[in-house]
Amino acid sequence: MTKRAQLTKLLVEGDWAAMYYDCELPAPLPAPIGTIKIASFFRVEGRKIRQYETMFDATAFPRAQG
Repeated sequence: MTKRAQLTKLLVEGDWAAMYYDCELPAPLPAPIGTIKIASFFRVEGRKIRQYETMFDATAFPRAQG
């Protein structure tokens, strides 16, 4: 579903990290969505990801549905 993703910022503090990126979505019918902003948050413990959460701006989706 992703056409392209571009990392815009990576923040790391202790066992927490945040990754911000722009995600370009392909053009579905009836209207294209375009690029959305996404933020992913991670907590690492023992060299493994223990917690993961992603948030994004979904305001473009109703527009794409017509």
